[in-house]
Amino acid sequence: MGETSVTIKKRIDWIDMAKGYGMLFVIMAHCDVGVLGLWMYTFHLPLFFMLSGYTFSHKENVKDFLLKKCRTMLVPYFLLGIPMILYEWWQYDSMGYGGVENFLYLSMEFVKQRRMSTLWFLACLFCVQIVFYFLARYIKDLRWLGLVCLIITVLGYVYYLNGGGSLPWNFDASWMAITFFYIGYAYKQRGQNIDKILDKKSYSIPLFAIMVILNLGLAVLNLKLGYQNLEMFYSSYGMLPLVYGSAIAGCFGVIIFCKWFTFRPIRYIGANSMLYFAWHQTIMMPLISKLLQRLGWSISGATPLPELIVYKMVYVLLIIAVITVLNMIISNTRLRFILGR
Repeated sequence: MGETSVTIKKRIDWIDMAKGYGMLFVIMAHCDVGVLGLWMYTFHLPLFFMLSGYTFSHKENVKDFLLKKCRTMLVPYFLLGIPMILYEWWQYDSMGYGGVENFLYLSMEFVKQRRMSTLWFLACLFCVQIVFYFLARYIKDLRWLGLVCLIITVLGYVYYLNGGGSLPWNFDASWMAITFFYIGYAYKQRGQNIDKILDKKSYSIPLFAIMVILNLGLAVLNLKLGYQNLEMFYSSYGMLPLVYGSAIAGCFGVIIFCKWFTFRPIRYIGANSMLYFAWHQTIMMPLISKLLQRLGWSISGATPLPELIVYKMVYVLLIIAVITVLNMIISNTRLRFILGR
């Protein structure tokens, strides 16, 4: 039986909500919110990979699929990247390190894409989707598909343990992300019974508590054993079962929470996450910092905790507000193609 319009709307709502919360977690973690940021790192990027897997489809033929991914991912990658390169080059120039050579260096590094800027994630996700497309088309059994994805991740882990570095377009990171992507995909294919459980608060509340405990418990255990926690940008994966267990539990905790509450501002951020992801760190964070400094407000190691908390809240809200205005302008003009629309 096909999905009803109400069911489809509820699904879109919680996906956008989850993306919105995930985007807030990414921005806040990059804004250095202390222990809270360390917790967010345990699951915020796996959440995006998982949600991308949930919304993934391989029904198109190869040509149509590749054209669609070029339009929705490669076009935004390069067009959103150009202002980022120009801004970073301008920053270098203001410090006396400008010139054509530095501009060409930044441009080439962006083309190679080895963990450069926030758009490293988009390049990695592009690689994940290309690989997963062919796997899903030729491996019909969901269990075998999951096993293959897990094997790819384990081999990627071995690659890092043996000193493997970043590959062009972060192809190496795609090996580690493909298991999260598969979990989202499998959840979409076989998650109807799970959804029925999660729609009942009598079941979902204790499940949410279990997910939070698992997320925190496994992350702390990983640290207690002397391993680093999850940081995909720096290829940090700690003890793989603990780190991935923590990440998966954190992702499902967010998913459960999003099925309870729908807030339009959060949902808007989730439905328009591309610009927030691309520009919040490279462009907006330094600009907002300079703005607050011009207004006579800055922080240091001696800043009292209450003032530090207020500063961080204002900092994050200003970043979100400015990007929201920019997103509205771009989305409602012919410039929307920059966002892959």
